[in-house]
Amino acid sequence: MLARVGIPRSAFNQRRKQYVAEELIDVVAARRAAGNARDVLIGLTTRDMHTRDIPNWRFSFSMRHPSGLAVVSRARMDPGRLGLTPDPALRTRRLRKMVLKNIGVLALGRAESRNPRSALYDVILSTDDLDFMTEELQPKTPSSARRSWLGRAEAACERGIAEGKALIARSPLSTRAEVLAFARESIVLEDRTRAQLAPILPSPEDRASVKALLALFGRSVRADRAAVEKLTSNWSDTTARRWLEDGVRFTLALESKALELGSRGCGRYFDPATYAR
Repeated sequence: MLARVGIPRSAFNQRRKQYVAEELIDVVAARRAAGNARDVLIGLTTRDMHTRDIPNWRFSFSMRHPSGLAVVSRARMDPGRLGLTPDPALRTRRLRKMVLKNIGVLALGRAESRNPRSALYDVILSTDDLDFMTEELQPKTPSSARRSWLGRAEAACERGIAEGKALIARSPLSTRAEVLAFARESIVLEDRTRAQLAPILPSPEDRASVKALLALFGRSVRADRAAVEKLTSNWSDTTARRWLEDGVRFTLALESKALELGSRGCGRYFDPATYAR
């Protein structure tokens, strides 16, 4: 690990309020010039960046140069970027996967992969893609126990999605009373989905991760119930706003955990965008 280096102002795109990845690659190249020109060198930055050669991309997690150089930005890897509760552990897992991909390609000569569970996955466009990736360059075929859990969990989550969408379709949300009635029914459905997930036996390697998912799901349901009870007895716009903000924090954290377990279906269940009218 080398010492930090400064980033020149010329690398900043004032119009986009982002750094230019190609310019950051030049910074990394200049740092390597003092050492062995054959070394693979990966620069890490907390700054948001974009790729000049692909202007329609809103941001870039990483950029590589075939000479053995790369730069990785962690700017959009932490939920804190969205105004949510920072999650350093999740940010580190995402960063590690992105760095591992560059090591695989540049240092080990591995080709990028079409397998979205591989750390070499070629089209990484969102944090969802990073979460679904594993830290294995060539992921093993899932065990029968893992396939069983995934199949049953996805079925439960798909039922939950269908029930949630049906509730939204039939629920008027014009008044406070209607919003609270909708919230109470939502909590019943959340409880039901969690109760369906809880008895599904995970594979030994996933036991701790599934336990953490269910524990967080339980906390989310309890928080919803407490907020609705409080709003029912004494409505407050501040309490309602805080409840909605907390709900987004919980659902995005749950979505990440589901994707890391390899469940796209449960990731969709927890993703608020799934239920957009």
